[in-house]
Amino acid sequence: NTAGKVGGTPKIRIRGTSTILGNQEPLWVVDGVIQTNPTPIPNDASPLSSDMDEMLQTAGNAISWLNPADIETITVLKDASATAIYGSQATNGVIVVTTKKAKAQTGVSINYSGSLSITQRPSYGLYDLMNSQQYMEFNQQMYHDRNAYTYEVLPIGYAGLVQKLHNKTITQEEFNQEFRNMEQMNTDWFDLLFRTPVSTQQNVSISSGSEKLQSRFSLGVNSSPGEAKGNDMFQVTASSNNTYRPTKNLSIDLSVNGSYRKANDFYSGVSPYDYAMNTSRALPLYNEDGSLYYYPVYGNISYSILNKHCYNYNILNELDNSGSQSAVTSFQANLGLRWKLLKNVEFQGDASLSLSSSRMKSWATEFTNTVSQIRGYDMGEVQANSEEELSSPLPYGGILNSATQQNINYSFRGAFVYNNTFAEKHSVTFNIGMQVTSYKFDGETMLHYGYQKYRGETFATVPALSDLHTVTGYKPSTDLHELMRQGSSITNTKQNQLSEYFTAVYSFDNRYVLNLHGRLDASNRFAQDENKRFNPTLSFGAKWRIGEEPWRDWASSWYDMFDISFSYGWRGNSVTEVSPYLIATDGGLHTYFKQYYLKIKSLPYPDLGWEKTRDWNIGADLSFFDGRLSAGFNYYNKRSDVLSSREVSTEYGVQSAYVKGTIMKNYGYEFIISATPIRTKDWTWSIAFNTSKDYNRVENNEIVNLPNDYLTGAAIVDGMPYGNIY
Repeated sequence: NTAGKVGGTPKIRIRGTSTILGNQEPLWVVDGVIQTNPTPIPNDASPLSSDMDEMLQTAGNAISWLNPADIETITVLKDASATAIYGSQATNGVIVVTTKKAKAQTGVSINYSGSLSITQRPSYGLYDLMNSQQYMEFNQQMYHDRNAYTYEVLPIGYAGLVQKLHNKTITQEEFNQEFRNMEQMNTDWFDLLFRTPVSTQQNVSISSGSEKLQSRFSLGVNSSPGEAKGNDMFQVTASSNNTYRPTKNLSIDLSVNGSYRKANDFYSGVSPYDYAMNTSRALPLYNEDGSLYYYPVYGNISYSILNKHCYNYNILNELDNSGSQSAVTSFQANLGLRWKLLKNVEFQGDASLSLSSSRMKSWATEFTNTVSQIRGYDMGEVQANSEEELSSPLPYGGILNSATQQNINYSFRGAFVYNNTFAEKHSVTFNIGMQVTSYKFDGETMLHYGYQKYRGETFATVPALSDLHTVTGYKPSTDLHELMRQGSSITNTKQNQLSEYFTAVYSFDNRYVLNLHGRLDASNRFAQDENKRFNPTLSFGAKWRIGEEPWRDWASSWYDMFDISFSYGWRGNSVTEVSPYLIATDGGLHTYFKQYYLKIKSLPYPDLGWEKTRDWNIGADLSFFDGRLSAGFNYYNKRSDVLSSREVSTEYGVQSAYVKGTIMKNYGYEFIISATPIRTKDWTWSIAFNTSKDYNRVENNEIVNLPNDYLTGAAIVDGMPYGNIY
């Protein structure tokens, strides 16, 4: 969870990062159905504005609708052999989730589970930070040493006292008294802005099972307040699983799931944690009379008051008058069919429908420092209808950024499975199938200035740039009407996929196993080049079960399993942001030419095809004493030929373009050992230890990094790991 908040979307990487421009998240599969994000989060090729990006972070991911209490098993598929059946979508690995289902001949069962968790709030005892006395002494020492600041010093803290003394607004005695007061202030920002959250989760399930019909229904309620005051999440989930077996050769599964999730968060740039970590403890939160204490912070240059570039700030005021909220509703229905046509032939069919709707908004009212910087003065600083107010680009109201998105996805899959054993030692399994998938996404994003939250959530009129007065002799260079136009958009996308796949597995005497997996995915993103429209995914693997060898019978009393496996395969990945066509966006009315024009968003790339990933894996698994002691080791090597960006000449109309030739390498190991010292009928005690290491390196990359890229982890340096912070 990179956001550090409840409801934040987790960031998961399986065996490193395999792409720069494409989707880096693993594929989620629940009960055989591929899951998609309710609010697709763009990657590096199509960045969002910072406030919209933070809004999406709390909207959830592909399985946010799933109640953890309904999960039976979780399996992580990593190597090419295990993920090949999912094709190009499995380049970043696959996480397979199986949910709980009722069992036959169990009667009616009602289960309740509840949990309460308490999280420790952060405190200064966890960090090596200066208290107010140390901070004041440090500033005093700097002043006595005649150290000069590289920029103007604001009149707060020790610097403010010195300025008052030099301006003779206070005496030396008053200076000393205020200095002692600040030394003893020691404001505990963590105590004021954070809390000790108590989270609760309630789950109820009812299941019943007969020979022909098994049903399970569950309901879950999760309430999770965050450590920071103002951050919380509430979620309700419901699921129903039914299995009907009219005959011994036919099985029908029907599952229906629903979820409602609501999260409250902070406005972009308002972070209680960053504030508590970086703000001096010598500053108070309240004045002596109980009112909020405001102090100046640097901001935008004012067009209403000459030479003004500082605006009042109080963290509680920002938290009370800004925020963000997201609400996601999802529904899923899955129908599965298993029909044994012949003794060794079975037909498997699945149909799924997924609907999701999300509403997100973030706001900052006219009372916030954020809006004061746009307005050009603090609230109440100028008189109504004065020249200063008439020169402001936003004299009334604040900011509202909202988004509404809907997803409709459906999938149909059909496969024939042949399974047979010859001469008691030769076992074969063949699986051949086809899948049709459709993803439809409709969304709109709106940016509004003049938002009046406390006046019935109405909107004040935003003055036109040409109507602004010029009390300072200057006008803003940016028109808020143009920003609202650029920040508002409607997106409608539809993606259809047709895939064919096969699996072949051969086993001799349960000792030697060979498998071959293949899948063909088609994409029309590569224009007229028919050779690039189809991407084959192919892998093969082998396993030697040494524990099944006859010459190992002497150790059968304590020895369970010893398997050695090897796999190799290659996969492709389609970067959806790279298109064979020229993509342009509306640039609006040109300032000088007074004509509507287009901006180039992406150049055409007819020669860029699929990203290719090749990897191999070798592993060993051991088990002793009826599973009481087990261990596993894997070593892998993965090489991806990926697309990247590089700077191009300005004649192209863009600053950078996408090129092929960059290589992303990942290699490393995974080791796990587990033991069960005690295992009885009523009690089991297990311990486990695991370790892993992934080595990542980018080669043949020609991107030009900016200085800030090295500090934020956005720099891509040739021969170095991806995402390094320097």
